[in-house]
Amino acid sequence: MAPSRRAHRFLPLAAGLGSLALFVPRVCPSVVFNADSPEFVVAAAEWGVPHPPGYALYTFLLHLFAKVPLGDLAYRANLSSALFHAVTLGLVAAVVLELWESVPAALAACLALGLSRSFLLSSLFAEAFPLNDLFCALLLLLAVRVAKRPPPDPGHPRLLVYLALVIGLSSTHHQFIAFGAGGLLWLAGPATWGVARQRPIALAGLVGAFLLPLLAGSALLFIAASRGPFLSWGTVHDLGSLARLLTRADYGGLMQPSRHALTTPLWGRLEAYGWLLADDFGAALAAISLAGLAWTIRRLPREGLGLLLWWLGTGPVFALLFGDYDRKAELHLAVAQRFVTQSEVLLAVALAGAFASAFAWAESAWARLGRVRPLAYAVAAIPLAILGPESLRLGMRDDDRGPAFVRDFLRGIPDDALVLLSGDIYGQAFGYACVVERSCGHRVFLTPGAMFMPWYAEPELRLHPELFRGLSPPFGQRSADGIAANALSSRPVFVVPPLLGRDPALLERFVSVPHGLVFQLYPDTLASERDYPQFLALSQAMARGRELEGLSARASAIAYPSLEVQVPLAYAAALANHAARVEGHSDFTQLAATLRERADALAASGTWPR
Repeated sequence: MAPSRRAHRFLPLAAGLGSLALFVPRVCPSVVFNADSPEFVVAAAEWGVPHPPGYALYTFLLHLFAKVPLGDLAYRANLSSALFHAVTLGLVAAVVLELWESVPAALAACLALGLSRSFLLSSLFAEAFPLNDLFCALLLLLAVRVAKRPPPDPGHPRLLVYLALVIGLSSTHHQFIAFGAGGLLWLAGPATWGVARQRPIALAGLVGAFLLPLLAGSALLFIAASRGPFLSWGTVHDLGSLARLLTRADYGGLMQPSRHALTTPLWGRLEAYGWLLADDFGAALAAISLAGLAWTIRRLPREGLGLLLWWLGTGPVFALLFGDYDRKAELHLAVAQRFVTQSEVLLAVALAGAFASAFAWAESAWARLGRVRPLAYAVAAIPLAILGPESLRLGMRDDDRGPAFVRDFLRGIPDDALVLLSGDIYGQAFGYACVVERSCGHRVFLTPGAMFMPWYAEPELRLHPELFRGLSPPFGQRSADGIAANALSSRPVFVVPPLLGRDPALLERFVSVPHGLVFQLYPDTLASERDYPQFLALSQAMARGRELEGLSARASAIAYPSLEVQVPLAYAAALANHAARVEGHSDFTQLAATLRERADALAASGTWPR
């Protein structure tokens, strides 16, 4: 076997195994409140249906991972991202070999992508985008192979069937993959058209190959929902409910990235995307990647333009149209991190083009290849020299703040209480506690802001009609004060801080007293003062760093930006809220000062090591 053919088989495998060795020791050992990870862990536990579009394939695979007897359930789900990104890097190596037949260039691409901050970090916890990146790399490999074979080629029908199957599979996962459609059509469209003209029946076969995974994905959603899992968004039971889920009706439609309107100006979104690229790759490697795009277009026009269109769609175009990216807001940047990795897969391949062109020039400058090859591998290690010192320090293997946050969230809330929810992290903590830790007890959890969705509202109205007595539909976030008033006659009521800010009527109608991470509602001041000794004891424990586990839990070595910032900021807010109430009593000025100092220090430190 010729050396180049051995490289085609060995290098992708070596890239995948090597990246697993990099990722797995850094994987978070338990649940982490980063993006939608806790929700996906809950879905993995019972094979549930998470938020739109339901993630049919991903949740099925996570459920399989959850059955592996290794570590706790969240760790098993987290391992899936490490595996998906390892396969992605192997596919990237295969794409580079297909385009350039250059082992050093493939090595450079894998090092740059595998060590880029967003890609590395998203390999360490359960999230949907690593599987998206895998599909992007696989589709790119198939499309490049189609584009490199001039029609009519006898291998086209088989390759196009594979391509149609993978497009269908990726579409059962997440619609974000569609932003690469321009590049995909440019690369594979002419061959598809040629095959269809020569053999019209083949077009029907391609359509069938595309639709088969979609139908299978829909069947998975029906099966998952029919099992009655705790997490069952949309309670899929017929074609109408399936369509609502797949079209993101609860978010306002396919063209709405979330339930909230975009607030960042167009230029600000593009600026934030560029900043993330430079931060992930380093300014030098990002510039080399863009230069590699230009070089690839010059040497391989069809493949180069396909790469360009694919990158533009998944990167700048998505950022402009749907990405509420804001460089000045850490949470906005952290949300954007999840979306940039697919575009970085394309840039890593483009970067390989720049390296391959440099190696080709060197080979022409030196007649004897033996003088160049060692130098080529040394140059290919440039991404390691640039990104390695920072990236190799990143990891989540010591992170145990997630489970601590779940326990602290429920700490001290009586078993018969009503808890009114708002905000992703509190809803995720509730789901994880109920499904994975089974620690919800008989507490009633309700999200008033979700009552506009009939599939959510109808079971709540049926199970707890007393909470809605005297209230007029439509129910929603503004119904929170009426729900609390109905409940207070028979049970304690707690609310999470975001809901107090979103429904001022709660503050006007009740006395709210901090209770760890949440607030307890009282009908009047006299009732709240009766519980003051318990409040004071909790405040004193918090000032000493006790009672709430998260105040002393280990944090992961994650660099800015991070969605995990929400959790330590929740603790900082809890300390500040307790300080504000203690400050009303002159006998405890030192306690108030200590609480305030700890809150300020936690909030100002950036919360995570940078």
